[in-house]
Amino acid sequence: MSVLSKSLHPDDYEELKDAIGVISYGTSICRGMGHRIYFPHENRMWEYASAVHALDEERPKEARETIEVLDVGGGWGALGPSLLLQEQDLRVTELELDPGIVEGRKKLREEVTGLHGLRPAVGDITQNLRADQQFFAVFCISVMEHLTPEEQTDAWKRLARMVSPGGLLFATVDYGDDPHRPWDNDTERETKFHPWAIQEVAKTLREEGLELEVDTTYHGDQVFNYSFFRIAARRPA
Repeated sequence: MSVLSKSLHPDDYEELKDAIGVISYGTSICRGMGHRIYFPHENRMWEYASAVHALDEERPKEARETIEVLDVGGGWGALGPSLLLQEQDLRVTELELDPGIVEGRKKLREEVTGLHGLRPAVGDITQNLRADQQFFAVFCISVMEHLTPEEQTDAWKRLARMVSPGGLLFATVDYGDDPHRPWDNDTERETKFHPWAIQEVAKTLREEGLELEVDTTYHGDQVFNYSFFRIAARRPA
């Protein structure tokens, strides 16, 4: 597995076309029922689709028990519902700071057939994750850039420790091409990750026992002045 910076690019379509279909289907079902759900612009679609694709590659095909998945900071996102509408042998815990979003997700679970495995919960990545909790797949889509640099290292460690043997950690972080401007602005407090920062993340994850390859080359076209690194790491079985 590798760390790749990707934005919308036709060359990636063959890799992710099935996963893009999963996200599109899940979003249309939920919105068709009148529920608020975030339909991502082109770049975010590649983030969600990459996560679906990574889980499909790593999950044991012969497994009969329920697969536990954690989505950190998913908000109104399409990832959890889309995964569940595709596969019923999942249980997706969604950790979200906003109680209003959590209540909205609970209503979504009650009213859309197939989402009984959705488990929304109010929580903070830096405080509310117990060390003894483990999941086969841990997703963290565009969350880390909203934490301070001091919080990020601890958060990466917490996520890594929640990956069960044989499991997957998949995260995306915003890309920035100016290493002298790490903050987008003081209001949003958004970190722009650079290749050297990704190397530090990789070092932290390896110290926590995860395996990953690192490619810090920038790939793809810049769309809306926005792109991201995607990070896929695995805990040996």
